[in-house]
Amino acid sequence: MKKKIIGIIICTLLIGTIILPTSVKTSETGIDTQKQNNISSDYSSISTNAMVSNHSIDDFIINTMTDNHLPGLSATIVRNDTVVWTKSYGYANLSQNLTVKNTTLFFLASVSKTIVATALMQLYEQDYFELNDSINDYLPFNVIHPTFPSTDITFHMLLTHTSSIQDNWAVMPLLVGDPTIPLGDYLEDYLTPGGAYYDPTLNFYPQQPGHIWGYSNIGIALLGYLVENMYGESFPEYCETHIFEPLDMPETAWFLADLNISNIAVPYAWGGGHYVAYPQYGNSFYPRDLFAAVSPSFVVSFS
Repeated sequence: MKKKIIGIIICTLLIGTIILPTSVKTSETGIDTQKQNNISSDYSSISTNAMVSNHSIDDFIINTMTDNHLPGLSATIVRNDTVVWTKSYGYANLSQNLTVKNTTLFFLASVSKTIVATALMQLYEQDYFELNDSINDYLPFNVIHPTFPSTDITFHMLLTHTSSIQDNWAVMPLLVGDPTIPLGDYLEDYLTPGGAYYDPTLNFYPQQPGHIWGYSNIGIALLGYLVENMYGESFPEYCETHIFEPLDMPETAWFLADLNISNIAVPYAWGGGHYVAYPQYGNSFYPRDLFAAVSPSFVVSFS
């Protein structure tokens, strides 16, 4: 019998600052997204509506924000499946002087990988696949390491970042807004010979799959696409029906088009003594990028 996923708890600081290059351009739009914002934050003057007052936590968070130039964040503490404390700090939008609330949406970045793994393992519990199966048995195209063509890439390898699939950021642009290329089309172009984004040297590590650990955003995106192919509906639709709705997470989505953008914290980088604001962005390998709020509903537990 399959082992059950038990007590997966997500408890995180969702931070409204990102580290990006000084100037971000996208190959699809050609838009230079750099915007300057010289507004500074005085965290000590911000009023917050705490559910529980704890000066030591406040001091730690405020000092960390100041030291690391974080304009705003929302935090929660979960104990025994119960939210016991939550509080928001700083600004979601500096230019508009909007403070962070516990309903403010944040770009979760790689925290999103937890949701991808959850979706996949739900199908594992329903006997859709085995962890050591070759992923090529479940895809409309074959993913083959160019140096080790006889070595199968498995679900287990993708989950543990040992697939030897490498992130080639030269063909992984950050886009202004949502991606326009379907997930499967992008991955096929990235992972198969002759594809528009294929490079046998830069898209794969030189080591044999299963013999190296290498963090792979493309590998996680491929897991999302495998969920699509096995279940028969798009990955965002699957997550909405089987994860977000059951957990009462109505303002959680993979795409900006499904959210109120004005309620999403502006992404900022710090440079030259001031904050640099960026537009909300997406990418074609989106299953590693989710938008959500930190709130009592953002506690995941399956049995």
